[in-house]
Amino acid sequence: MINQDDFTNEEWHTILQAPAFTMLYVIQASNCGPIAAYQKMLVGMRILTQPLAGEQDSDLVYAVRSAICAGQAPNQPDALPKDLAEAHQMTLERCQAVVDLLGQRVPDHEATVYLNWLLALGRAVAATEPPHVENDSLGFLATALAL
Repeated sequence: MINQDDFTNEEWHTILQAPAFTMLYVIQASNCGPIAAYQKMLVGMRILTQPLAGEQDSDLVYAVRSAICAGQAPNQPDALPKDLAEAHQMTLERCQAVVDLLGQRVPDHEATVYLNWLLALGRAVAATEPPHVENDSLGFLATALAL
């Protein structure tokens, strides 16, 4: 069973940050106002805390969900982005860091399920867009997650 004890503190925080960075990337790309951003975060938080219908079983997803529900928060980035372009770049880099880390530390199946969970989280947040608004952030996100 994979859990927090299988990772260093730095590695665990990288994994724990991934859901927030996934949501943040999609929200940033939508160029929405503060109310819509708040609504998107609520959708993302619901998915973080409650299993999705048909969600594959994963020790890592369970461990991250449990940690977040228990109030464990990931470390904030050392340097905050100066502008939106830098924020986009940082969020994609953090997602890519998770891909690299999981590729080295967990079985392929666990990595794939966790990365697909992150993408499902991004899709759910993006689905809150009005039908006439295009948001191609999911393509970039899927690429960053190597899916």
